[in-house]
Amino acid sequence: MYPGDIPLHDFPYRHDLDPPIMIKRLNPDEPWMKPAPDRHTFYALFWITEGEGFHHIDYTGYAIRPQTLYLMRPGQSHFFEVNEQPRGISIFFLEEFLYLNNQFKPTELFYLIDRCPTLYLRPAQAKILQQIIEQLLSEYKNERFGYLDALQHLTQLLLIYVRRFYNQPNTDFIEPTATTYLSSQFQRLVDQHFLTTHHLQSYSNMLGVTPGYLSEQIKMATGVSGSHVIRRRIIIEAKRLLAHSELTVSEICTHIGFKDSSYFARFFRRESGQSPLDFRRSYREKYRNILG
Repeated sequence: MYPGDIPLHDFPYRHDLDPPIMIKRLNPDEPWMKPAPDRHTFYALFWITEGEGFHHIDYTGYAIRPQTLYLMRPGQSHFFEVNEQPRGISIFFLEEFLYLNNQFKPTELFYLIDRCPTLYLRPAQAKILQQIIEQLLSEYKNERFGYLDALQHLTQLLLIYVRRFYNQPNTDFIEPTATTYLSSQFQRLVDQHFLTTHHLQSYSNMLGVTPGYLSEQIKMATGVSGSHVIRRRIIIEAKRLLAHSELTVSEICTHIGFKDSSYFARFFRRESGQSPLDFRRSYREKYRNILG
């Protein structure tokens, strides 16, 4: 029997007065480390120091290796398929935790990594992140004077270094630009409206720019067009419903805003290389033990 939807976990507060951040060593008994798909309402980073297998994020498997960082934004689905149990540290936080000022927007990073939410680090880079993450864990566990301020600044520092390393390991800094800001705003809007809004023109109207300019800026920031981002988000949702619900293709078609199931089926095949039912069958066959 397949679940109607992927479990969605709220932020795991320890107690009512807990700040919206949690840092701890990976524990295979926790729900987000089980070999079954789930989602979170919070941002998540998984720092892996040991292990072997794959971390599946939105239906793409990324190899588990030492000195690897995985970044996930709210709503993404994932699960671990491991040959050797991963060791490392998880960092969960809500967006409001980081906003000490209006200048630095650290969570923009999570909307610029769709091509690969995995950062395989060189030894010198890994050493820097390891030091920051271990200090974060120490501050979180010991709750010494000023620890909340320390956690905020250390988390921001961590994300600054991640942004420096991401995709450009030989450069010192990737300066935030109007292009990257527009891209992150666009992708936030797509996450919010993709079930009802499929056209780039609508998003460009929301952002106050022309469709051509928006698509050009998105491609500069992410390597793909704005329309591709919209299509990819629709396909991810369709795959979630095909894999984890018993909705018919026609019902899924209606849920994600298509009026014609035949057109949706052609759209799905064009974007994924399979028909909707072929994807459902192959995914469930491959992960029968995980889906239960």
